[in-house]
Amino acid sequence: SVGVMATNRSESAVVPGASNQAYGADGLFSFGDLNFGGYWAQSLTEGRKTDNKSYQGRIDYAADRYGAKLDYLKVGDNYTPEVGFVRRDKAMGGPAVHARTKWFLLRLSYAGDEWVSNWVFRLPSAAGGRRDFH
Repeated sequence: SVGVMATNRSESAVVPGASNQAYGADGLFSFGDLNFGGYWAQSLTEGRKTDNKSYQGRIDYAADRYGAKLDYLKVGDNYTPEVGFVRRDKAMGGPAVHARTKWFLLRLSYAGDEWVSNWVFRLPSAAGGRRDFH
């Protein structure tokens, strides 16, 4: 799927006397368990014409038992979409993997300069289902 957006604010909340426009496009393309997605956006405010873009690229292999994700997000210092969009700061993202067995789920994510793990243990319940413990 592909989407586009465009906004216009006649009076900027950041630069007095200026207007603000923002526009962009995003997409998500899936092939079974393999997903590609991302977006590109730009804002236009008088006096803030450089470093005014934001973009993200993402690849996700979301199989049931094993999976992996690679993600990159960049938000320019002057990217200011002033009509209802949440601003994210700087660049972030990175690789992540997961593995699932009958008894546990392990997620590993790279956050800044270290790997962060999240274990979910699954124990059989008396009702025949499973209960997750974090």
